[in-house]
Amino acid sequence: MKNNVKRVFVLALLLLSSMFMLASCDEEDGEIDLQGSNLQIGTQENPGSPGENGEGTPNGGSSAEGGDDAEDVGTPHVHSFDEWVTIKASTCKEHGERERSCECGAKENESIPLLAHNEVIDIAVSPTCVQTGLSEGKHCADCLTVIIDQETLAALGHNEVIDVAVPPTCDQSGLTEGKHCSTCFTVLVVQNVIPSKGHTPGDWVVSLPATISVNGLMYQLCTDCDTKLKEEVILATGSLGLAYKPVFSGIKICTVTGIGTCSDKDLYIGSLIEEHRVLHIGTNAFEGCTFLESVTLPDGLESIASFAFKDCVNLKDIHFPGTKAEWIDFQKGFGWDEGIPSYTVHCTDGDISK
Repeated sequence: MKNNVKRVFVLALLLLSSMFMLASCDEEDGEIDLQGSNLQIGTQENPGSPGENGEGTPNGGSSAEGGDDAEDVGTPHVHSFDEWVTIKASTCKEHGERERSCECGAKENESIPLLAHNEVIDIAVSPTCVQTGLSEGKHCADCLTVIIDQETLAALGHNEVIDVAVPPTCDQSGLTEGKHCSTCFTVLVVQNVIPSKGHTPGDWVVSLPATISVNGLMYQLCTDCDTKLKEEVILATGSLGLAYKPVFSGIKICTVTGIGTCSDKDLYIGSLIEEHRVLHIGTNAFEGCTFLESVTLPDGLESIASFAFKDCVNLKDIHFPGTKAEWIDFQKGFGWDEGIPSYTVHCTDGDISK
């Protein structure tokens, strides 16, 4: 009976020791590891060594009758883990895992936290008149996860500006009305060129009236823009009243045939008589005009006929619009100056006297 009580007592001590050891290991790894204990409980195969009375005792021990059956329980095992070893590295999308081991073979595993995203700015794209844009965004450069979406920004549309029409002038081309965008300068409506109108000639205006011996000036204006289109010389009128004979050769030319109604002592023969250019002085044209003292010959005169100035006894000066050499070679008819006592021909480069 006493032996049974002792056995129960020893078993209770063993159970308490095992629980204490397990509680200590649980503090290290949170697991109950019965194999980690160096204590063993007797089994049916090894219930203990039999005593003298044939009954076994735990761990093969024996107890004396009437004495204490205390047993050597041993020191409880406490896990001693080495350094953590990474089994799987963390990323910004998946947790990693690491592990450490105790010399007894026990292992402990734990999750490694996620890595932070490697944020990269997705630069904003400004919209244009015809192209959409994008707002600023963010993504992870490692896992390409979109952190902030880029939103589409609507195209701005053209900012239309009127290109004002330019009216054409007489000598400058014009432009039709057009349009362009003031933001991107795209031409929306092309300006077409309008040709210039050309000048409209008006009436001639006399700026310097001609006199009997001095040429005048006249000009022609455009009726639209008052631009001076032409300027021409008004030939000296010459002495008025001279008789002339038109020569019908397709152009208006004439021959001076006589003194007519003219009474000028200083005779100016104009280059034109009633729009006919004077080319010749006819035969006996001024014969016997004793009142003549000087004669001015016109530009463009080609010949003086025979006896043209016969017996002009008071004629002293002849004005020739050319050089002395040209006067010598000038066509003069027989006896053109017959009866003139003396005279001087005034040329552009000097005088020739008779």
